[in-house]
Amino acid sequence: MIVIRTILRVIRRHLPPSIRAQMTIFYALTFGVLLLVILIGAVALLRFSAPINASNQLNDFAHDAAANISFQGGRVCIHDPLRDLPARDARLPLCTDPEPTTTTPAKFSANVMMRVLDLQGNVIYVSPAFTNLNIPASTTGLTLGELKHSGPTTITGHPNQNAYFLSTVLFEKQQDDRVFAILQLGTPITRTTFDDNRLLLIVYPILVLLGGVAAYGIATRAMRPVRRVTKAAQQIALGDLQQRVPVPVSRDDIHTLALTFNEMASKLDAAFTQQRRFVADASHELRTPVAVIRSMTDVALAGTPSATEYQTTLREVNAEAERLGRLINTLLGLARVDDGRQPQDRESVHLDLLATDLVDSVAPLAHEHGLTLALVRNDPATVRGDTAQLIQILMSLTENAINYTHSGGHINLSVAVAGATARVQVSDTGIGIGPDALPHIFERFYRADPARARVAGGNGLGLALAREFAQAHGGDITVLSRVNQGSTFTVTLPLVPAPPASPSPPLIR
Repeated sequence: MIVIRTILRVIRRHLPPSIRAQMTIFYALTFGVLLLVILIGAVALLRFSAPINASNQLNDFAHDAAANISFQGGRVCIHDPLRDLPARDARLPLCTDPEPTTTTPAKFSANVMMRVLDLQGNVIYVSPAFTNLNIPASTTGLTLGELKHSGPTTITGHPNQNAYFLSTVLFEKQQDDRVFAILQLGTPITRTTFDDNRLLLIVYPILVLLGGVAAYGIATRAMRPVRRVTKAAQQIALGDLQQRVPVPVSRDDIHTLALTFNEMASKLDAAFTQQRRFVADASHELRTPVAVIRSMTDVALAGTPSATEYQTTLREVNAEAERLGRLINTLLGLARVDDGRQPQDRESVHLDLLATDLVDSVAPLAHEHGLTLALVRNDPATVRGDTAQLIQILMSLTENAINYTHSGGHINLSVAVAGATARVQVSDTGIGIGPDALPHIFERFYRADPARARVAGGNGLGLALAREFAQAHGGDITVLSRVNQGSTFTVTLPLVPAPPASPSPPLIR
């Protein structure tokens, strides 16, 4: 594996290939290395096992031949099982005595060459192929004692035909210590054993090439889901945000990639949809006060209004400009929140004191609408955050309650501590929010007709910005409401952890 990594590193450095090409090269090299190891192992096993198999074959045939060759009447003879041996210089005569009970049929093989010599070295029998062998003089010159313990050796024939050779002695069956002949056997070594290098040079490149083709097919199939993702990404880049890729059934990396891509595409689609709607709503909201201002100024410039009419027109223009300024500031705040650049001066803020100041400052406005504003509970609570943003959160909720509560209604504000959080609730006895509109009230520019009509003075951004600020402080805003029974908005913020109590000094006596 280290060699493969090194080769791939060199290839990437000098000729950076595609991922599919890298996978193909990696698979082909891995297959080539494994195949080479297997072939070398097979050749080594073949070379190791071939002499053992040949030795076993020669020993088995020597045992069978010795059981069927006897010495009778002063001559070497053969029993029926070996009668059909091919002859050249001589044919062994058939034994006349009954065959011994221990005699077993000889398993003669066509690739086994045999020669029988008497004790003086004269040939009694020789098979035709045996004459092609170069018998070493050292082998024929062995003593009978040495022949008893000799094993198979490798010799070379006349036409460069290598063979395994075995020379042993034959004993009389009645007298095991008397040798009457010498048996020599040989079996050729097949070309497969010695042509292993040629086999590797021819077959191995072909197998590696086939493995490379298979690796290319595997890499192409493996990269097919990635190509689908790439094609879908190109379609999205052209504006088709509805493009999705099929999710494979197998739960692998491609499955995760497809899910992640589809989730990203869905979020992009939702973000662009929200952006388009936001731009359209913002343009509409900005166009309305501009149109009102232009209409009033056109009327004033068309005639000769009195000083009183001029003052009235200027007051209305000023009111619309103030409304336009609030809208622009709100849009700027939302843009900063979306961009993550909303400045925050983190400091310890006492919500109980903030709620007291808010009630004191907003009570006159509530009184003008015929409402009563009361602080019903005010637990000491300290949070860490931006004072201006926290004031805007409470102000937006309070103004929302004032705008949508009929004269004679009540608005209650409370600050409570529950565990490690502070809860600020703004409750009213207003017109409430319908169940269809309740999930959407924190969406930008959303209005539930007729409760969120423009005549109430809202622009559909106050609650959205308040929730963004609350979430930026690690909290959230929730709402409970019933139609014609009122609404309760709850702001949840994390409290500042209390400092550990210092140990009391020891008493001095």
